[in-house]
Amino acid sequence: MEEAKNQTAVCRICGRNKGKAKLIAAPLIREAIAEEIRREHPDWSAEDFICREDLNRYRSRHIQSLLEAEKEELTALEQEVLDSMTRQETLPPSGGTPAPAPPPGCSR
Repeated sequence: MEEAKNQTAVCRICGRNKGKAKLIAAPLIREAIAEEIRREHPDWSAEDFICREDLNRYRSRHIQSLLEAEKEELTALEQEVLDSMTRQETLPPSGGTPAPAPPPGCSR
């Protein structure tokens, strides 16, 4: 009988009692995902469990935040290119100081 009780646990996020096969123990979750969880649930601890549905939701949020951060980096690079074009400068291939624009009428 005691063994049957240990086969279920409560998801700390949704509060539902589920079979342990449908739950993930907190120590098994990547730290980046755990940080996403702690933003909404500051009391999340190493003793807690999360159901697969809730974990997948936090995984999706984490991936979305990574993609948004990557897009911001791309946007910054795009802005740098636009600014350089406005100044009529050529960007160097690997960073550094931009090369001066060619004199009018000259091509490189």
